Amino acid sequence: MLAAGAHHSYALRSDGRVAAWGRNYRNELGDGTSTQRTRPVTVLGVGGAVTIGSGRDHGLAALADGTVRAWGHNSSGQLGDGTLTSRSTAVAVPGLTDVVRVSGGAEFSVAVAATGAPPEPSGTAEFRAVSGASGNASSVSVAVPATVQAGDVLVLFVGTNRLATVPAPAGWSLLGVATDGSDLRSWAFTRAATGTPGSSVTVVLDATSKIDVSLAAYDGSAVTATASRAETGTGASHLSAPVTVTTPGSRVVHHWVSKVNEVATWSVADLVPRRTGAGSGSGQVVSLTADGGPAPAGTWPARTATASVASSKAIAWSVVVAP
Repeated sequence: MLAAGAHHSYALRSDGRVAAWGRNYRNELGDGTSTQRTRPVTVLGVGGAVTIGSGRDHGLAALADGTVRAWGHNSSGQLGDGTLTSRSTAVAVPGLTDVVRVSGGAEFSVAVAATGAPPEPSGTAEFRAVSGASGNASSVSVAVPATVQAGDVLVLFVGTNRLATVPAPAGWSLLGVATDGSDLRSWAFTRAATGTPGSSVTVVLDATSKIDVSLAAYDGSAVTATASRAETGTGASHLSAPVTVTTPGSRVVHHWVSKVNEVATWSVADLVPRRTGAGSGSGQVVSLTADGGPAPAGTWPARTATASVASSKAIAWSVVVAP
């Protein structure tokens, strides 16, 4: 059996292994490298394959036990492993059983199961919208995006440049409070959206503070897990906490907040950035909100966000939104 993508080819061998050759700049040959091959090499991590398929820059194999392996480019989650990380060797695709055929397109993959049943009956939690505000004030109001629908899961992150006091806004539940122990404090809240267009949420502080507020909305059912981590050293890279995902198809929302003396930009791998927040002047609060998924059940690993300004005052959140 043969399959081909944009610039590569696959052949299913009689022993259940897969041979690959051609262009490899996006790891589509699965041999652990990104080296172009003019002769066939073996795809690593595949054994007992009974059928194969190809996308534009990724490969797929269904094994004799009904499971699926995938490798190559993964910018849109086409490998199905719950990340956006490209893979130079094959990885297992969680949640698939009894698969008898696989195929792929530009940035997606499909699998046919012998039972004909969909492999993911629970669906997935999906990003809806985000909004936010930064300032130097004793209260800040943030608009709920107009695209939010009744029943959506709202997650609200608040960060201040001092050990402020922030009560839960009306109708919101506290997920947690985190602090660096001296002068940076952050809160996470959640509630179900009421679906009122143009509504807003107001965060009230005990005194004027540098503050950043980020509100993210998801088409999901509820927050099922929350974890936080305060920075332990000085640097530009800040690590989040790992968190447990109990329901496949969940989204994991990450939020980083840091106290710095100048505007900072952020970068993060394997996640989709949704909002950056920045104030002004000395001691301002900057933030990044991003998410990843759909996530398989199990431990969602820590993620690292890197700011353009180093700081020893940083807090990271990991919040799981179930479908």
